[in-house]
Amino acid sequence: MSDPNRVIPFMRNSDVNPAIVPIAIAPAAYQIPGGAAGLNAAGVTAFTATNPNPFAIWLRGWSGSMTPVPDPTDKGNYIPPGAQITQSSVRPDYLVATPDTKSLLWPYYGADGTTPLYDMSKARLVIVFGSGL
Repeated sequence: MSDPNRVIPFMRNSDVNPAIVPIAIAPAAYQIPGGAAGLNAAGVTAFTATNPNPFAIWLRGWSGSMTPVPDPTDKGNYIPPGAQITQSSVRPDYLVATPDTKSLLWPYYGADGTTPLYDMSKARLVIVFGSGL
């Protein structure tokens, strides 16, 4: 039997499905099923965000109205390509994710400066909700 006082850095909540957030140049709202109320009811206190893309992204969440959609660039969570972050959660209603188009280390645009190097129809961010932290 495990110690009930042990510290758990992160434990997935299997009652809440992962969020697959599309990534787009123009910030677009992704509504979390059940929103903040659903996350609160499920006891969600943390999340992991995995960026499977070959470019860095910005992520931001908010509650309330779907519009206006905030631009997460330089204001949200920065996630390098292939990286995963784990943080405590403010349990948002909506998420928005955009590529970091200014990065010199992970270029997003081709040599012409306007054509994305990647098939953006497949660009996504995976958020898993849980508790801990």
